[in-house]
Amino acid sequence: AFAEIAAGASSVTLEYRLAMADSERDFEARVVPLRAGELLALVRDVTEHRVSVRRLAEREAQLRLILASTGEGIFGINKDGRCIFANRACASLLGYADENALLGQRMHGLTHHTRADGSPYPVEACPTYETCRTGKRSRVEGEFLWRVDGRAFPADYRSHPMVQEGRVVGAVVTFSDMTERLEAREALRRERDFAESLIETAPVIILVLDPEGRIVRFNPFMAELTGYPLDEVKGADWFTTFLPERDRARIRDRFQSALHDTPTRGDVNPILTRAGLERLIAWHDKTLRDAQGEVIGCLAIGHDVTAEREREAQLFHAQKMEVIGRLTGGIAHDFNNLLTVILGNLELIEERLPADDWLQGFAKDALSAARDGAVLIQRLLGFARQMPLHPAPLVLQEFLSQCERLLRRTLRNAITLEVHCDASLAPLYVDRTQLESALLNLAINAQDAIAQGGRLCITASGLQVGAGDSPDYPTLSPGAYAVITVRDTGTGMTAEQVARATEPFYTTKPMGKGSGLGLSMVYGFARDSGGLLRVQSQLGRGTTVDLVLPTASNGTAPEPRMVQHIEIPRGTGTILLVEDNARVRNIARQFLTGSGYAVLEAETGDGALEVIKAGVIPDVLFSDIALPGRLDGYALANLIVQRYVGVKVLLTTGADTDKLAESGFDASRFPLLRKPYSMDALARALHSCREPRPAP
Repeated sequence: AFAEIAAGASSVTLEYRLAMADSERDFEARVVPLRAGELLALVRDVTEHRVSVRRLAEREAQLRLILASTGEGIFGINKDGRCIFANRACASLLGYADENALLGQRMHGLTHHTRADGSPYPVEACPTYETCRTGKRSRVEGEFLWRVDGRAFPADYRSHPMVQEGRVVGAVVTFSDMTERLEAREALRRERDFAESLIETAPVIILVLDPEGRIVRFNPFMAELTGYPLDEVKGADWFTTFLPERDRARIRDRFQSALHDTPTRGDVNPILTRAGLERLIAWHDKTLRDAQGEVIGCLAIGHDVTAEREREAQLFHAQKMEVIGRLTGGIAHDFNNLLTVILGNLELIEERLPADDWLQGFAKDALSAARDGAVLIQRLLGFARQMPLHPAPLVLQEFLSQCERLLRRTLRNAITLEVHCDASLAPLYVDRTQLESALLNLAINAQDAIAQGGRLCITASGLQVGAGDSPDYPTLSPGAYAVITVRDTGTGMTAEQVARATEPFYTTKPMGKGSGLGLSMVYGFARDSGGLLRVQSQLGRGTTVDLVLPTASNGTAPEPRMVQHIEIPRGTGTILLVEDNARVRNIARQFLTGSGYAVLEAETGDGALEVIKAGVIPDVLFSDIALPGRLDGYALANLIVQRYVGVKVLLTTGADTDKLAESGFDASRFPLLRKPYSMDALARALHSCREPRPAP
C-alpha cells in the first residue's frame, strides 16, 4: 500500500484475514495518505457480509439448477407479455435450443395463438394475461401450445401472479406436455370400455357380492338367464334369493372361504330362475380387495353347464344302451342255443309221453316257460336299441291281454291297472316288439307321474278317418285305425311341457331319472307305422296319450290270414347239418331223423366241405351262421350253391341279424330259421325251402 501511494495512488484497498484467538476474520482496509510520511487506514470487519454474499450465490445457483432440471416448462412474463426468464424445459418443450432465444418474446403470439379447434386465440382471452391484469391465479387443461416448428401439443398450464411491493408486475407460467398422459388416459378408457363390453356381452355369469353376501352387481347374461333385472335384486341377499334352500349352508361356507383368499374353481351348484327352474352353474370365485388391501367382496364367474350335464347324462344313457345292446347281442346266440336244446328235448319228451300221463302237465309248463324265454330275448334286443320295424298282422285284444300280465309285474302295487279293448277291432299291422316297448314306455312314464296311489287305464277303440273330415288327426291318410289310449291320474304337465313332450332328450324328470327318449321313440314308432301320437295333459289332472295305429285292412298290408295247422308230410332226402354246439346238433339230428330225413353232420364249414368231398351231396344244407374257423354258415352256403347246383339252403341263428348285417350278411339271400326253434318250425322251414321260390 505504501509503494502504491508513493507511486501516486490516491487510495489503496486491501483485503486480508486475521487469525484471532478462537476464529479467523475477514477485514477490508482503505488506505489514504494524510501528510508526508503519514497514512490513514479505514478498516472494517466483512466476515458476515462475505458469508451472506456466498450464501446468496449458492441459492441462486440452486434455483437455476432446479429451474433447469424440472420437467415442467416455466417462464415469466412482464405486464406487456414479454418473456423475462425461461427454464431449459420450457425451451425444449417449445422446440428451442436455448432458453435465451425466448427472452423478450411476446409469449402469447409465440405459443398460444390458436385454439384446439384451429380458431384464433385473442390475447385478451388468454388466462395468462388475465393473471397479469387482475392478479388472479388460473389453471387451464385441454388447450394446445404451439412449438416453434408449427406443431401443437396438448398442455396443462398454470399462471401465478408476480407481485412486487403490492403491485402485479407480471406472471409466472408453468406448463407440461399432456400428450403421453392423455394417450395413457385414452388407453385406460379403451381398456375400461373393453372390459365393460366383455362384462356386458360375456356368455357367462359375472357376479359381485359384498362381504355380507349381498348383490352388488351382475351382468346382462345373469339377468337373461334368471329373469331378474339387476335393479330389482341389487342389495338383496344372494343366498336366499337365488339358491335352493338345500344348498345354502354349503354355498355360504364356500363364500366365506373365497373371502379369505381361498379361490374355488369348478364347484357346481344350482341357482333358481324367476320361473322356479334350476340351472346348474360351475363357479370360479376370487376375493376382491381395495387399494389398501381390505376385503371388499367376492367376484364369482359362473358357467351355465345345465345343457352340458344333460348331454353327459344323455351320452351316458346312450353308451349304457349301447353296452346293453352289445351284451344282449353277444349272449343272444348262446342263450338261444340253450333254449333250442331245452325246447327240443321238452318237445321230444312231450311227444313220447302218453296223452294221459300225469307228467304231461309239467312238460307243457316247461315248454311254455322256455318259449317265454325266447320271447324275452327278442324283447331285450328290442329294448336295447332301436330295431327296424318288422310289421305283421296282430290281434290287439290278445296282445293287450298278454301285455297286461307284463305291466302288472312292472308297475307298483299302489297303481290300479285297467285294460279294455273293443273286441270288434280289426287286426293291426305293426311291429309287435316295438308296440310292446311303446306301451311299456307309456306305462312307466305314467307310473313316474303318479306320486302315491293312482290309476292307469289302457283302452283300445276304433277310428275311421275320411278324406278331410278329421280335424283332430289331420296327418292321417283316410282309412281304418285303432286308438290305444293310455290315461293316468298323475301330476300332469304344463302346456309348454306338452308342446315339447315328444322332443328327443326333453324330459320333465329330474336329472338322472330319465333320458327323454321314451316318448320320442314312441312318437317315431307311431309315425313310421303310418299312425300318430297325441298327448293331452293339465297340471294336477293327469295325462292322456293316444297311440293311433293303422289296421291291416287300411291298405298298408295284405289282409292277415289266420294261421292254421297244416300237416307237413314226412321229409325225404339228405340234410347236411352244420352246428358247432354238440347239444344243439344232437337235438336237431333227433328232429330231422324223426321227420324221416337222412342226416350228415359237421361242426365247422371246412368240415362240411369235407363231408361233401367224400362223395355225398346233400339235398339241403342246414347250417348255423355263427361257426368257428375260416367259413361261417353264410359263407359256406354261398360257396356250396356256387359249386353244387340244386342244393337248397336253410340257415339258422340265435344272434341279432341286424348285427350280422354289419358284417355282410344278406337276410334276403337264404331262408332263415331263428333259434330257438321247435320240431314243427324246423319241419315247416325245411318243407318251405325245398319248394320253388317265387321270382323277385
